[in-house]
Amino acid sequence: MIEQGIDIAIRASDRLEDSSLISRKLFSDTGLTIASPGYLAKHGTPLNPQELSQHDIISYSYAKNPKRWVYEDLEGKECVVDIDSRIIVNSAQMELEMCKAGLGITRLPRFYLGNELETGELIELFSDYPKHQLGAYMVYPSRKHMSAKVRAFKELVEKTLTRNE
Repeated sequence: MIEQGIDIAIRASDRLEDSSLISRKLFSDTGLTIASPGYLAKHGTPLNPQELSQHDIISYSYAKNPKRWVYEDLEGKECVVDIDSRIIVNSAQMELEMCKAGLGITRLPRFYLGNELETGELIELFSDYPKHQLGAYMVYPSRKHMSAKVRAFKELVEKTLTRNE
């Protein structure tokens, strides 16, 4: 972030890496595995995460490990699935749009979705499995030397997005 001149970033993760950056948790959400009805009609519906290896996957390039998705199985054991992505993107919005277009299965935080699940535009897979928990964090280099506009933005984000949990 510092090298790229980024003042504040919003990150969604199950845990942040230790670093010299300051982080503030804004809220928690869940990660969902999703696909379009068109994709599922053409390729079939995987019944468990292990079957993802037989499907077209859309992955997010900035994920900690875009080639490995972790689930908790129905007995509470960790289930690791090695992913061979058909498409790797660096934009969650692009990931969502490609999924809606029927190009593959993806995994996104619930807050990225609008009402696509309610309208049937997308279908949640493995809904009987425990939900993958994620945190949304605001990350920034330092409170020192923060410009007034960055401080105001930080305060607005905290006021708008922070949920009591």
